[in-house]
Amino acid sequence: MNSRSSVNETNLVNFSADLSTLNQLDSKDGLLSFPFDHIYACHSQTTDRRQALQLEKEIEISAHCVTEDNHTSPEFNRLTEQIIVAENQNKKLKDLLIYHLDLIQQQNELITKRDKLFLALKQENDAVSLLTNKRFSTFCACYALITRRYLNKEVGV
Repeated sequence: MNSRSSVNETNLVNFSADLSTLNQLDSKDGLLSFPFDHIYACHSQTTDRRQALQLEKEIEISAHCVTEDNHTSPEFNRLTEQIIVAENQNKKLKDLLIYHLDLIQQQNELITKRDKLFLALKQENDAVSLLTNKRFSTFCACYALITRRYLNKEVGV
């Protein structure tokens, strides 16, 4: 697309016509009340945008207004007490949660220690069992050899 052909001359700002509008603006209004199109920052011909900007400015001004605090009402006192009760309950629940997490961690450490002990005992048991089986098989072989020799002597072979 040719960039020169894409420019619409009606969207461009007419500076001579807009200078009178700029001079009419109050200095504290700034650019917020000037009806710019927020997408292209071009002067908008519609008055709806100016009304919307004026409304936004009024909302902004009303948001900065200070209201008188009425802390003596019973509803305020009731809400304050409810907040305090909720904060205390929250603190107790946090403490209870920390206690349970500590308990879980202790139990986890105990289970880990017992698992390590179990594995060590199992390895020791397997080693003793293997040694016992070797000795028993050696004993059985020796016993069989002795028994054969003894039987061979009696038979006279």
